[in-house]
Amino acid sequence: MALQPTYIIEEKSFVLHKEREIVCSILIGRNYISYAFSNSERDTIYMVKHFDLKGNVLGKSDFEEILFDLVIKIASSVRLAIDSQKITLLSTSAFNNKEVDMLSLIYQIWPEEEIYIRHNKDQFIAQYALKKSTIDFLKKRLPNLEILDSTFPLLQS
Repeated sequence: MALQPTYIIEEKSFVLHKEREIVCSILIGRNYISYAFSNSERDTIYMVKHFDLKGNVLGKSDFEEILFDLVIKIASSVRLAIDSQKITLLSTSAFNNKEVDMLSLIYQIWPEEEIYIRHNKDQFIAQYALKKSTIDFLKKRLPNLEILDSTFPLLQS
């Protein structure tokens, strides 16, 4: 069965061949995926799609289907935020510029997972764990991929 979006918001005047800088922003959760196409130079969002899998887990075949979207293929950059179940936010001031692995103190980190660290506006450190196989899968299909944690867009605003 083909994956159907729960909702689509689209600017009708969106013309692919005239745009040079299309950024694709993707948010993946355990049972949902949302993505948007925008041009930050023009402060324009062209399209938003959201897929709610109604309690089912998002699989690789679901993501393969979404990658057939033409706009994802021609996007100049792809930003992917993953809603990890293993994440913590820390204040940078609490650690005197030392990297401290708080995530391993809070969660069991399995050998198939990798810890990522992102500094957000020099105020916060986000530590989160992602499955190595998931990241490898995505990087092979999206070579211009930037991986973020799900808190990044909110903390950058």
